[in-house]
Amino acid sequence: MERAAAIPGFRLHTPLDTETLGAVNLFSVDGLDARAVEQELRDAHQVQVKHREVRHLSSMRVSPHIYMRESELDRFVDALAEVVDNQSAGRS
Repeated sequence: MERAAAIPGFRLHTPLDTETLGAVNLFSVDGLDARAVEQELRDAHQVQVKHREVRHLSSMRVSPHIYMRESELDRFVDALAEVVDNQSAGRS
């Protein structure tokens, strides 16, 4: 979470300070289209997230498995950071 939180615009919508925390996290990146981020993660990095519309919030759901290695989570964060960089540069 610390590495993901360092990505510009990253916003976690799942509370971390709860006893009921599970392995499903909802997040978005300010100023970027969640569907476009989802598609680039899938197409360019083979990383699966799921676009979600929850009331007024367009976001993505990531569901890390309990058996995932830390290196696999690092791969996800690296891919997300690259996609955010690519899409942010495209807006400039």
